[in-house]
Amino acid sequence: MKKYFFNYSIVLQNFSLLFLLISFACCSQTDSKVCVCAKNEYITTKKTDTIFSFSNQKKIFVCGFKEMKNKQIVYSEFVIGICGEDTLIGFWGALKNCTINKRNDTLWIDEIIWLPVGNKFIDTQTVGKRTRIYFNNNLFFSDSIFNPTIRKYSITEIEEVINEYKKMKSSNGVTAIDIMKKLFVAYISGSDKAKNYFHEIGQGTINSELSELYDELNQLLKIRK
Repeated sequence: MKKYFFNYSIVLQNFSLLFLLISFACCSQTDSKVCVCAKNEYITTKKTDTIFSFSNQKKIFVCGFKEMKNKQIVYSEFVIGICGEDTLIGFWGALKNCTINKRNDTLWIDEIIWLPVGNKFIDTQTVGKRTRIYFNNNLFFSDSIFNPTIRKYSITEIEEVINEYKKMKSSNGVTAIDIMKKLFVAYISGSDKAKNYFHEIGQGTINSELSELYDELNQLLKIRK
């Protein structure tokens, strides 16, 4: 009668090989699901610039253009979406400059604008519109708010802006873009006269740059509460 011997070393080697093959297959499947930009009509790249992870295991990607400005990363002409899904959450155009940060499982997209809110009406970088994106279970929600912390003008400053606008109507000493931004701040500071003058200069212009600025600021006013 023949005797058969059980070679444990061979079994262990085969088991190790099988384990490696299974591990490789699992890892390959994971690597094949790398987050890429969803196909869209706004940008051509599929490479993600930034990925934000959330507590429900969902991930949100940012695809577009980013650069370092004033010691902060600024994004422009970009799309935002959920990894593994075809639908975009939103698109921000080339004229937009935004910072993007995640706090308390909520993504904040802050749109940077320059307004004359510094000392002696100096143009200062501030945030105009804030968009937040968050999840409730596996459903995402998004809304936008007007930044309520923009500095408001004093009564004296409002009167100075109003007088400046009246002089501009009969003189070219003050640029229309500067006065429009001042009227905007005076408007959100509570001046009805500034409100009327802001719309007067915006709706009556044929200057394309001034018209674009008016549209941008007017969009902010529409989300202001």
